[in-house]
Formats: sequence, C-alpha cells, structure tokens
Amino acid sequence: MNNSRKSFYKYFTINQNLFNSIINNELFFSNPRNFNDPF
Repeated sequence: MNNSRKSFYKYFTINQNLFNSIINNELFFSNPRNFNDPF
C-alpha cells in the first residue's frame, strides 16, 4: 500500500522573497551557513 504524498509544503514569512517566488514561479532557500545545525 503506497500512501505517499505528491506535494511538498514550505512555510514562508511574508516578505519580498515570497512575492518573488509566486510571481516568478521560483523557490527561495536560505544560505546553508545560516542553518541552525551544529553538524
């Protein structure tokens, strides 16, 4: 039984990057150096 979803959700803050993503059909990702990951 395969119940995998075909959607990916990402929550955004409302800012210029969100509007650019919607208008230009793009995705915005933070710089990996800004990740909160100690490894």
